[in-house]
Amino acid sequence: MSAIVRGLDEAARVTLHHHRITQASWRRHYFGAEATTWLGDRCGCPDDRCIDYHHDAHEDCSCLLALIADYEGSGA
Repeated sequence: MSAIVRGLDEAARVTLHHHRITQASWRRHYFGAEATTWLGDRCGCPDDRCIDYHHDAHEDCSCLLALIADYEGSGA
């Protein structure tokens, strides 16, 4: 299980930026308006155990693009 890391890694930040999603709106979408820090895994998945569970640390997160598609489809 990966350690809980506060914040998103560079790849997640770049991917979100490419989709015109701010880190703040991504955080609020998953953890509510009161959340002041990212509580998910650093790869951008809200599951804080994504790295080493859904994918290895050296691999891209396959969850992120699916989550972005859901986010964009939600009208957020």
